[in-house]
Amino acid sequence: MDVLEYENNCDWHYELRDTYPSIPYFPDKGFRVLPGGWQDIKAAHALNNYAQQHQSERMLGYLCTTWGLSNPVKYPIGDL
Repeated sequence: MDVLEYENNCDWHYELRDTYPSIPYFPDKGFRVLPGGWQDIKAAHALNNYAQQHQSERMLGYLCTTWGLSNPVKYPIGDL
């Protein structure tokens, strides 16, 4: 996968995993990436922590996502 249509990519992971191999893969291939989690707060923490361990100049940050109504009081950004 050396060619993608876009230079910036969102790398969504919704479930808890031991590793997220695509997090370092995309920047290593020259793409800018925004990892993004959803709903499962433990999975979001794990993804964010993994992304922080694999930071590079092509890691643009972390994308907080929601698919519907959200409760910002229940999941404040500061908790990630």
